[in-house]
Amino acid sequence: MKNTAIQILTGTTFLLSLFTCANPSKQSSNEEKTIEVYTVLVEKAITLQADLDLEAWADMLADDVVYSFPDDGAQNQTTLVGKPAVLVYWQNWREKHHIKSFSFTGFSHAPFLSTKNLNIYSLSGVYVFSIFMSKMVFDNDETVELFMNYCCHFNKDKRIDRCYTYYDRTPMIKVITRLSLNSMSQDMYLFKRFRSIDDKMENGLWSFAQKAQNNGIY
Repeated sequence: MKNTAIQILTGTTFLLSLFTCANPSKQSSNEEKTIEVYTVLVEKAITLQADLDLEAWADMLADDVVYSFPDDGAQNQTTLVGKPAVLVYWQNWREKHHIKSFSFTGFSHAPFLSTKNLNIYSLSGVYVFSIFMSKMVFDNDETVELFMNYCCHFNKDKRIDRCYTYYDRTPMIKVITRLSLNSMSQDMYLFKRFRSIDDKMENGLWSFAQKAQNNGIY
């Protein structure tokens, strides 16, 4: 509960910082209606991502999209540059992380138009800040829920060209590490098992060959 509260506070603080940096001009009702369209687009994109419907999701991404994961320190930060790199990563994501199912719920979006480049992202235009819950069920049926923060920027073609994600990955990483170690242990067990069988077969063939040679078969 404490971690969730901290995450909500962090997300709210980040949202306020975006508005402060953006310093947007007063928007007309028509502009507000136009910007609201982007909330529908971003929720559709995030849902397609959760469904791993990569073909449909790809249609909503710009070719030069930049997708950033939470920063665990400069050496561990992951940023994917370009649509091919993003799609390749997500094609292998579920298997790599031992995930059985994955879903996003409880969306809340805040779109805004920045008339100048933000100090954080160096881009003007339409941004949509989103908060929601992520639920992951792993191969061992263990469940992890995360409070998610996304900030997506749209280009003039209404495609996402920047996606910055913020969330505490610690609970997820703990499960993935444990499952990975179990998988490695099983692989090592199978390796030793098959190696033992191979050794027995090799010794058996060698013994048979010696007997055959001693009996003058060859």
